[in-house]
Amino acid sequence: MSAIQPSKSQPLKAQSLKAPPFKVIQTYTHNDSLVQYGDGIFETMLVIDGRVHQRDYHWRRLSSGCQRLGMPLLTKADFEAIIQQALTDIPCSDSRYVVIKLILSRGEGMRGYQSIDSQPCYFSYSVSPYAYNSALYQGLNVRICQMKLAQQPVLAGMKHCNRLEYVLARREPADKDYHEGLLFDTTGLLIEGLISNVFLVADRRLLTPDLTQAGVAGTMRAHLLDKCQEKNIDVAVMPIDYQMLARADAVFVTNAVMGVQPVRHIQSIDKVFSVDAVHPFKQMVDHPCADF
Repeated sequence: MSAIQPSKSQPLKAQSLKAPPFKVIQTYTHNDSLVQYGDGIFETMLVIDGRVHQRDYHWRRLSSGCQRLGMPLLTKADFEAIIQQALTDIPCSDSRYVVIKLILSRGEGMRGYQSIDSQPCYFSYSVSPYAYNSALYQGLNVRICQMKLAQQPVLAGMKHCNRLEYVLARREPADKDYHEGLLFDTTGLLIEGLISNVFLVADRRLLTPDLTQAGVAGTMRAHLLDKCQEKNIDVAVMPIDYQMLARADAVFVTNAVMGVQPVRHIQSIDKVFSVDAVHPFKQMVDHPCADF
């Protein structure tokens, strides 16, 4: 496949004088830094009727991740070119919805965690069909994961490819009996779900965990926060512990593909959380979940 032209933006100081191009590949070799070290970032995007939903949010997070990891700066034109190539590979289908997973790696690496500056950064992508299960929007049954997330502010918020904590949490025996798992950090603060961000409705106020020490800052989370600001809805991004979670009137989770899903039950918390209280937030976001 042909390479995308390099960004015209000034490269980071950590790079060589000329930033390498972004190259689309189909397979990774054993010496790629993504394979060796998890050295990359990714986006999972919903496509509706041939268009990537909330694409600007995905581009901004991907571009920010490139900057934070010292990769060449990703322009919007670079991103759009990759997306367009992926969209051409969408199979003909009666479904309105497909999911694109886009992975960006630093390229080939060397032993001892070393990387090579003057080489292409690699993009790969996959396209999968998606069908909504309306029953999941009537209230999820959620567990508390045994795995605790480490705090690392340098990586917090980024959707990087080193996700072993989440892999191990997903492999916990109880996982098969629940729709989603909630992750706390090693200090006892709620961070997020395994594949989602978390919001609480408490005393007519919307709360969501602070993600400056751990977790992934989701695109649907960012979109909902923007919508709340537009509508002058009080939102607190703050540390949230187990007791605050248990006292909440309603809990819901978000991600780019699923949108907004209410939580009905949480393992070890003896109460039924309000599903109706989540409805206004489902309607607020521009997403198919509003129909369920």
